[in-house]
Amino acid sequence: MAKVELSEETKAEMEEVKAADLLIAVAVPVDAEQLRSAATQAVLGSGDPTLSALRTVVAFPGSGAEPPSQSAVDTERMETDGNLRFVPYSLPAASPSRIPWLPAASTYQALFSMARELGVSACAVIGFDLAALHTNFLAPMMAPVLEKRCDLAMPLYALGKFDGLLNSS
Repeated sequence: MAKVELSEETKAEMEEVKAADLLIAVAVPVDAEQLRSAATQAVLGSGDPTLSALRTVVAFPGSGAEPPSQSAVDTERMETDGNLRFVPYSLPAASPSRIPWLPAASTYQALFSMARELGVSACAVIGFDLAALHTNFLAPMMAPVLEKRCDLAMPLYALGKFDGLLNSS
C-alpha cells in the first residue's frame, strides 16, 4: 500500500500536538462550530472519567476550496481544557478521471496515518454525520477498545421487519 503524504499544515499541527491517546477522525466535511460543540460534549461532558482524562485529538477536513479566515484558523487550533485539540487536515482532490471511491479510501489512509504518527491507543472514525458525538455513543463504543484492548468495535443496529428488504431479498 502506498504511503499517504499529509499536508505540511497537518504535519505542523501534529508536531505541535506531539502525542495523543485518542483520535476522533471525522471523514467528511462538517461545520467546524457544530463539530467543536459535539466533540466537547462527547469527550468532556460524557461523564466518563476515563474518556475525559484522555489526550484527545479531533481531526476534521479543514482545508476546502476557499481558505478559512484567520479567526477561523485560530479557532480550529484552540485547545479545550488541555485534553481536547482540533486539527484540520486536507481532503484529497476529487477528479472525474479517478475511480469514485479512491478519494474516500485516501481520506481513511490519511486518518490512519495521523493515528500512527500521534501514537494513539484508539481511533474513532466518524463517517457520515456527527450523530455519534451528539448522543452518548462514543464512550460505550470506545470502552472495549480502551479497556479490553479489542482491535475493532462497530455498532450493531437493530433492523425492523421490513428494513433492508430490497437488499436482502
